[in-house]
Amino acid sequence: MQIYLDSSTLVKRYVSEKGSELLDTLYGKADSGELVLATSIWNLGEALGALDIYKNRGWIDEKQFQTA
Repeated sequence: MQIYLDSSTLVKRYVSEKGSELLDTLYGKADSGELVLATSIWNLGEALGALDIYKNRGWIDEKQFQTA
C-alpha cells in the first residue's frame, strides 16, 4: 500500500499536533516495509516554510528545526 503525505502531515512528524500519533504509526509501518509513504518535492518546501514559522514563533526550538 502507498500513502501520500501532504505538507501538513510532514510537519506533524516533527511537531506534536492532533494526528501526530497516527502519523508516527504510519512511519513505523513504513520502516517495517508494511507500506510506502510518498510526497511531492513541492510539499517539502511548504513543510519547511511552516516549520520556519513555528521556530520564529517559539513553538519549536532551533534543534527541533534542524532535526526536521
